[in-house]
Amino acid sequence: DSIFVVVRGATSEEAMRVGARVSEASNAHFARTTKSTVLKLEFEALFQGLVLLGKKTYAGRQHAVLEDDDGGYTLSAKPKYYKKGMRAVRRDTPPFVARVQSASLDLLLDTGRIDGVCGYLREQVTALVERRVPIEDLKITMQLKREEDYHKEAGVEVGCGRGGSTS
Repeated sequence: DSIFVVVRGATSEEAMRVGARVSEASNAHFARTTKSTVLKLEFEALFQGLVLLGKKTYAGRQHAVLEDDDGGYTLSAKPKYYKKGMRAVRRDTPPFVARVQSASLDLLLDTGRIDGVCGYLREQVTALVERRVPIEDLKITMQLKREEDYHKEAGVEVGCGRGGSTS
């Protein structure tokens, strides 16, 4: 699981110090209360901009946090866009929806301007209404389970057109 800590107005270095302190304090608490060192909280990322939409559903510009040999931390040079639980990263989402959601989030994270995102969304809806979006970009594709899995779940045998009888 994850813990997010908001550090408003802090520099990256200040935010990293806070993240390291939270990690160290949490691990000390876990060790004291559980008498175990197995449960550990890692300080693994620093987000510059984060959109939280729900449980396990968020997006942000993420810097990986790398631990130095001396126990300090450094950030990856360039942030990457990280999306979790979003339609943009699910395999059962039409390409148009994934692309529009991903681009909208990236635009919001880069500029912080909702009016810019709204303008982009209006353009995409207009393209959709005017049928300028290829039908392939609106199709949902997903891999179905093996046929045997459906039979096991249903608790029945199905012939599925193989010419055999079922019992």
